[in-house]
Amino acid sequence: MTTDASTTAPPPDADADAVDRAAPPRPPVVSIAVSAVLVLLIGLGVAWLRGRDDPSAIDELGSELPVPIDAPALTLFDTDGAPIALPDLFDDHVTLVYLGYLNCPDACPITMDVLSRALATRTAETRQPVQVVFVTTDPARDAPDEIRAYLDRFDASFIGLTAASDAELAALQDALLVPGAVLEPADEDGNYLVGHATSVFVFDDGVAHQRYPFGTRQSDWERIIQEHADALGDAAR
Repeated sequence: MTTDASTTAPPPDADADAVDRAAPPRPPVVSIAVSAVLVLLIGLGVAWLRGRDDPSAIDELGSELPVPIDAPALTLFDTDGAPIALPDLFDDHVTLVYLGYLNCPDACPITMDVLSRALATRTAETRQPVQVVFVTTDPARDAPDEIRAYLDRFDASFIGLTAASDAELAALQDALLVPGAVLEPADEDGNYLVGHATSVFVFDDGVAHQRYPFGTRQSDWERIIQEHADALGDAAR
């Protein structure tokens, strides 16, 4: 079940498609130290409530989607401006999809940091079939070069994508069965927050069966990624 992205660590049993409503717009990446503390607190809460010492409980962490989701038949644009067809991108990979924005003060940088740390434990060979895709929910402010610089702070292999229009972004969110991103009222300086779903969707060879909540620990992500990578390898045999 997913949790809200807020300025403080959210409870593990919050609404699955909650949105973050938090603090100031910049900097684009919160302090790694602060991120680490928040992730630790969230992880401890999840562990205490779910009995996370048992690796077999990992299935309880993810939410089974009501129906499998095929890779949306949409074409987005990468940070070089090249068109990317999602079914082609997701094919033959374990793809972790996250929707967020660069001014996000908490959930986005924390999630990117945790995923990058989980992937860093894998060898180059075992990382090859796994990819992280970040889709901006704030294309009006998130320029492609800024998305690239943002993701590079976590992992240069992360893929940044932008929808060509609000309609395309809405179509992607509809396909993922999440509420559309909501732009909060701007302050006197024109800064604003964006409410958005904070789940990470895992696509196995172009089909998603589960999503995982904000607050999923690095150790859990390591096991989740391994399980999905193993399943992908078994399916290819």
